[in-house]
Amino acid sequence: MIFTNKMYKEYGPLYLDDFPTDDSNQELMLQIINILPDYIKGLIIQWDCSDTEVRESIFKFLCMKIGFENCEQYYKSDIAKNYFEKHIFLSEELINKILDK
Repeated sequence: MIFTNKMYKEYGPLYLDDFPTDDSNQELMLQIINILPDYIKGLIIQWDCSDTEVRESIFKFLCMKIGFENCEQYYKSDIAKNYFEKHIFLSEELINKILDK
């Protein structure tokens, strides 16, 4: 299933508080939604993007997508440290890895 702009306006916006992406870039957030597994997209349709379970599922998926085995490993990483301390977003290389580019 592909989320359209119309669907995204209905179920979004998506904000990823602890994940180092520029979530003010809602175009990027829509691209991220469109690479999610169908079961997570189904949760979005059922609950919308602001639901805690939905956001946790997306967060876990994205952590694994950039190479972490679990969320704890992410929180101990330099990527998380740089985001929380210096507000440094993911590199374009890692964004492309997430988006399968």
